[in-house]
Amino acid sequence: PIILFSCVWSFGAALAVGHGLRVAFNQFFRNLIIDKGVTARFPMPMGDELGLVFDYLYDVEQRMWVRWSVLPAEKPPDTIDLTEIFMSASSSVRLHWMLTHLTDKAINVLVVGPPATAKQSILSRSLRHSTTIHCSNTMPHDIETTVGAKLQKSRDNVIRLPDKLNKPLTMMLESLELAHPTCLEFIRQFRDNKGWYDPYSNELLAVHDIAFAATVDSQGLLQFSDRDLQGFHFVSVYEPQADELVEIVRHTLDSWAAKNDSLRNKDLAKPLAAALIDMYLQIKERYTPEMNGKCIWTLATIQAVLQGVYSATPHLLAHAEDVIRLFINECRFAFAGRFEPRSGEYRWVDDFIWD
Repeated sequence: PIILFSCVWSFGAALAVGHGLRVAFNQFFRNLIIDKGVTARFPMPMGDELGLVFDYLYDVEQRMWVRWSVLPAEKPPDTIDLTEIFMSASSSVRLHWMLTHLTDKAINVLVVGPPATAKQSILSRSLRHSTTIHCSNTMPHDIETTVGAKLQKSRDNVIRLPDKLNKPLTMMLESLELAHPTCLEFIRQFRDNKGWYDPYSNELLAVHDIAFAATVDSQGLLQFSDRDLQGFHFVSVYEPQADELVEIVRHTLDSWAAKNDSLRNKDLAKPLAAALIDMYLQIKERYTPEMNGKCIWTLATIQAVLQGVYSATPHLLAHAEDVIRLFINECRFAFAGRFEPRSGEYRWVDDFIWD
């Protein structure tokens, strides 16, 4: 079962969510297991559920397959940082499990995904119980000094964790694209030599119990060579599905409306969230980057709408009509604002929003 689970989250994890790719892989992999006579199979779906191989985790202690959905998910906070909102409960459970287990074993991790998919928030939450050092714009000498203060150096030039720390030390880079070039070279040196050179004696210091963790946008990968990325274990973050997006936006709007007693019981969040996601998906499908270079629609577009709503003072919006007008204005700015005023595209998007 462990081998099967690993195959799903190595070969299968490279497939994007949606487009039927994971459904096809599920059928292929289940058939392959049967053809090869493997007895440790995945559970079969019940009723109307899809029951993809991606939906299961093998629990080593219980020696059985369990659904990711049965694992405890974090309750969304009452107030949400807008940089963290696009993290669905189902995907965050899987990602947290993966990142925690990888970093606990001192494996270098790279969280990859489209813009505005809460990559940094996912990584930070997964490492919150670990000993973590932030080193995005840090020079190598400063990293060595900081690590030296956390780890112990033995007589045989080996740096390892002190007994009081029971987990590896994680060096976290908020964004690999923004990391200092010498910091990237330092990571390559550590990866190739399992340590780094002492700046004073020029002796190679073997370093144990340390890993690097970073985030990078999908397009940002293009600026790195294979050698830069070698040694990182990729963990992919995908844009949530439509129903997940509606629920995430609804909770975000609810947390904003909760600051105003006059709006708390208006129940505006759900219809506004559904309208926003419907607009996003339809406009994204109609105007593609191939038609217009400005038509690069990502979750950052939705985030811009919510940012505008959040910037308004709730107690000045006493009526539901005020909130709807504010919402429409922010949608026009985020969507129609991409096009030239009075152009055909601008008029279509503007009319679509009003409709």
